[in-house]
Amino acid sequence: MSEVLRPTDLEGLSIFARKFEAGTLMLVPEGGEEISLACVCDRSHWLVTTQEQDEKIILTLVCHNCRRRYNFPYTGPIP
Repeated sequence: MSEVLRPTDLEGLSIFARKFEAGTLMLVPEGGEEISLACVCDRSHWLVTTQEQDEKIILTLVCHNCRRRYNFPYTGPIP
């Protein structure tokens, strides 16, 4: 089973990969191993988008429960 982290645990890190596994968002942060992410409200359902800003890709996660938004630099593949 993968480690469960909070978005604040990933501050300042780039995300290298993302996928959904059995409905759970799995991320691979810079220099790390695959983790699952739980919001500060303890829920783990996310709306996930990528967008280009200033020639960089940003991964945006919005908690489906409390609507908190988190942005991370993203270097992985865009599906």
